[in-house]
Amino acid sequence: MEIYIKSLTPFEELVAKLKTTVDLPNLNIQKRYGLNIGGGQYFLFTTGNQEIVFCRNHGEVEIDEMHDYGFYIWVFEGEETALHAFQTALHNLNIEHEIGDWI
Repeated sequence: MEIYIKSLTPFEELVAKLKTTVDLPNLNIQKRYGLNIGGGQYFLFTTGNQEIVFCRNHGEVEIDEMHDYGFYIWVFEGEETALHAFQTALHNLNIEHEIGDWI
């Protein structure tokens, strides 16, 4: 399961908004670089034993069916339960998003 996000907000500003809104204990955010994920830059959210990737829908990780959505969030490791907290945060921020299952 993934959450696809449609927003004109710059990537880092969107991350900052999520950081203050997502209700997860001990949420840690790391800016990462990797040429094969979202055009070279992505964010890794960690909480407990879960690792959640927030990346641009671009390049090697682009989901063609969701090309109108510039970003997406997916669980790299652990349970998908953390995605519900992100979905709630996006809803509370009035940011357009859609749940998918392409990965």
